[in-house]
Amino acid sequence: MTGDAREELVTRLQAHHREHNLWRVPFACARATLERLGGAGLRLGAGSNADGRAGAILRATGLAEWLDVIVDSHLEGVEKPDAEIFRRALERLGVAAGASLFVGDIVSIDVVGARNAGLRPVLLDAAGVYEDV
Repeated sequence: MTGDAREELVTRLQAHHREHNLWRVPFACARATLERLGGAGLRLGAGSNADGRAGAILRATGLAEWLDVIVDSHLEGVEKPDAEIFRRALERLGVAAGASLFVGDIVSIDVVGARNAGLRPVLLDAAGVYEDV
């Protein structure tokens, strides 16, 4: 691959990432889902293996207003699947693990971590990569 072709490919991939990145482009139903769950009196939080900007990104997308807690692994010094990050979120939410669900999109990180912390995991497999789960 030539340098020009490589540069064009990188530019295209970066543009695709900006447009479709889950961190910056929420699912179309995300706001309505959070609004409905919060309106039902449920305590809601986000736990992310991020770089310290999870809260800012959620605020920029308009989703943070529906969240009671945002836990960012970079700021916490611990990341999923370590059960500790789930425990911290639960403590801040004031809810018990056994009465909670964790929705995540990666089995080895979200599902395993939630189970290890005593939460019931819900896999959101929007890309259809986990056929056997």
